[in-house]
Amino acid sequence: MDIRTVSRFAAVASLAVAGVASAIPLVVTEDDEAPAAQQLDAYAAHSGIATASNVLLIALIALVPAMVYAGRVARRGAPVLGFIGGGLSALAWLAGLMSIGAQQIGLAE
Repeated sequence: MDIRTVSRFAAVASLAVAGVASAIPLVVTEDDEAPAAQQLDAYAAHSGIATASNVLLIALIALVPAMVYAGRVARRGAPVLGFIGGGLSALAWLAGLMSIGAQQIGLAE
């Protein structure tokens, strides 16, 4: 089996999973700027939605390989910029997802 075929399949799968996961917003708290005690009460009242939201955040990690693949596709026209842009995009998405996920998981616990 050719590795390029597997790579393309993984890229399409990661783009599809991340796109669907980001298109399904699950909001547990109505006011993101509310005090932490009110947000914790909302998480306790809607623990099923909070768990589903955390599971979707795990699916959003598929954005990282999607960004790497986008950089790889851009590499044909501008190899250095595609490599640097794909790497920076992947790191930025990973850092953003970790900060959002840590906050929601902390509120759910």
